[in-house]
Amino acid sequence: MNNAIKEQYDIKANKYNSLREVLHVKYVKRPSIEAYFSFNLKGKRVLDLACGEGEMSRYLYKKGAIVTGLDNSKELISIAKDKNIKFDTDINYLHGDGFKLQNINQKFDFIVGIYFLNYVSSKRKLNDFLKLSKNFLKSDSKMIFLIPDYDFRKYYNNYGIESFTPKNEGDKLKFKIFHDDGQLGIELECFYWKMKTYETAFKDAGFKFREHALIISQEGLKKYSTKFWTELKANPIFKIYELSL
Repeated sequence: MNNAIKEQYDIKANKYNSLREVLHVKYVKRPSIEAYFSFNLKGKRVLDLACGEGEMSRYLYKKGAIVTGLDNSKELISIAKDKNIKFDTDINYLHGDGFKLQNINQKFDFIVGIYFLNYVSSKRKLNDFLKLSKNFLKSDSKMIFLIPDYDFRKYYNNYGIESFTPKNEGDKLKFKIFHDDGQLGIELECFYWKMKTYETAFKDAGFKFREHALIISQEGLKKYSTKFWTELKANPIFKIYELSL
């Protein structure tokens, strides 16, 4: 991962940690991922890439999975380890570059990357990661990636996100995430890639893939109008892909 991109999470770790309750996370991202993992994960080995402070890792652990969390930010891994004690979980948190799968030495039933692939800095690195990941998958394993679709950025403001998308793929992209009260939560950078670029890379690496529909929580449906969510369904601000061999 690009050093400047990595360092932003070390510097802003506590701010990032506060984003669990922002609109799109609370009412769309979280219920969509939880809907995918609605089945029993007891005994399944799961690798959580870009695990951050461990929210997704803890959810998977509570579903019965044996979880390893990997993140490039030392600060976020430190927070995640502290929360192991707070939430009485036994999750193996590791510091390392997810795109190089550093410090990983076993195969997994699931590899999960929530807001992970949008931090890859080149098509070559994306292809290298996908090929490398096969070494850590079983024949029936799945990889699940949630990826922002920045080509729908004109709809972002409705859902607490402001994006400044560059013209060219591979350029850095700045975005801001706001709390429900309109206060700025965090400003970050990643890289701009079209969904078609990801899908082509999946195919070229030998993966089959399918897209999963977004789920809006019942709480979100009650709190906001039907029209409010209709726009998101028609113009999804992120996509969830399942990859298999």
